[in-house]
Amino acid sequence: MKRIFLIVAMAITAFGLNAQIIPNADFENWTGNIPDEWDTSNENIMGMVQFTNVTPESGDVASGTTAAKVANTTESIIMVGDITLPGILTLGDFILDIQAQTGGIEGGIPFTYRPIQLKGYFKSAPVGGDKPMIGVGLSKWDEVAGQRDTIGYGQMYFDQTVDTWTEFTIDIEWTSTELPDTMNIIVSATDLLEGGGVFVDGSTIWVDNFSFEYEVGEDLAITAVESINDMYVPYNTTWESLELPASVEVTLEDESTTELEVTWLQGDYPLNGDVTGTYTLYGDIVLETGIINPDELQAEISVIVQDQVEDAVIVSIESFEPISVEYGTIFENLVLPTQAEVTLDNSSTTVLDITWYQGNYPANGDVPDTYNIIGDVVLIDGVTNPDQITAEISVTINDEVGIADKIANDVRIYPNPSSGLFTVEAENITEVRVIDISGRTIISSMVNSSICSVDMRAYSKGNYVLIINTTNGRHTEKLIVK
Repeated sequence: MKRIFLIVAMAITAFGLNAQIIPNADFENWTGNIPDEWDTSNENIMGMVQFTNVTPESGDVASGTTAAKVANTTESIIMVGDITLPGILTLGDFILDIQAQTGGIEGGIPFTYRPIQLKGYFKSAPVGGDKPMIGVGLSKWDEVAGQRDTIGYGQMYFDQTVDTWTEFTIDIEWTSTELPDTMNIIVSATDLLEGGGVFVDGSTIWVDNFSFEYEVGEDLAITAVESINDMYVPYNTTWESLELPASVEVTLEDESTTELEVTWLQGDYPLNGDVTGTYTLYGDIVLETGIINPDELQAEISVIVQDQVEDAVIVSIESFEPISVEYGTIFENLVLPTQAEVTLDNSSTTVLDITWYQGNYPANGDVPDTYNIIGDVVLIDGVTNPDQITAEISVTINDEVGIADKIANDVRIYPNPSSGLFTVEAENITEVRVIDISGRTIISSMVNSSICSVDMRAYSKGNYVLIINTTNGRHTEKLIVK
């Protein structure tokens, strides 16, 4: 199996970038399979084979949404054979010479600080004795000698499998007291420095969240504080209940960023949040070792207390059609509506759940009659019922089957539907009653005859319940006024 050997020069050549930080240090930004501001060994060889050694990892990350996966890969090229290309991720340029089967890393980014450590998070899966590595180099151009000198460097090898995100710390050894002008970081799935790697297919390292650590005393000043989006809160949101950001991102003078805690000041925000308006709140930044705030910059957020929203009041509850049930139907077995549409004082409507009460409905459902069942609507936020308006439904328990059939055969009601005037014929009528859909008795008349009239012309169109009592029993019929 052939392998592409690399020549890695830690004394790197500077390129004309302007950044003074580790760019895209958390690997959140990608263009295809290449993290922005970095170069990789994702190479297309001879227009025939595409090596994809570096890819974004989104399923398992140390923080944020994306990490970088760096792996050795083997591809087969016609007339050449199998080639293993090591996974490389660098702030410089990856240079590949396929004919010479060599490669190199050149370049870097401008950098003028003296960190003592490179830190970050990793997972590793070395294969067949291969050793993934991370290296950092800092250099300075020597004008007199006309050459670039490496004045700071550090590296770490990862020869054990680590399948959970773990923090690493690489100490940087300085050979000069000068400030560098260029910096490069290299991540490789194989050893590039100690005699060349063994380049085993599948050897892998994952990285995330790079940062530099500086000596105590070399304080970095805060130069900017992130802007925070406006916060809208309901009327009566108290100061204590405001959910303000616990931390903010600050930019330091080396253009790196970090999160620092904030202590928010109440200012003119009303204690009970009961004054509508926009309030600008300021927060003191809680400093950590190595960070100073000479300009006394503060976090800032606008909190908008919204107008008070009055609760809507129930003004009416929908009416329900009367229902009839068989003799012996207990209350628990009644099929009653579970919800009612209510009209509010702002002319809108909403649907609320109902809790029905048994009232005088017979426990065993064995007393034929018509019963007005009352129910409370279950209130929700923003809706009140100061007049305690209830839902109502009329439930009629029919006579026992034998008696009801006999009476039904003896009863005639005509015309039905009608414009309001009905004739009732039955043997030995003693009483007629009409009940509306709310369960109220609107007509009650004692009768001692086999024929009588029911005049509904003064009432609205709709459905009603007619109860006919006779010496033989009771009969219930629906009347329709059209």
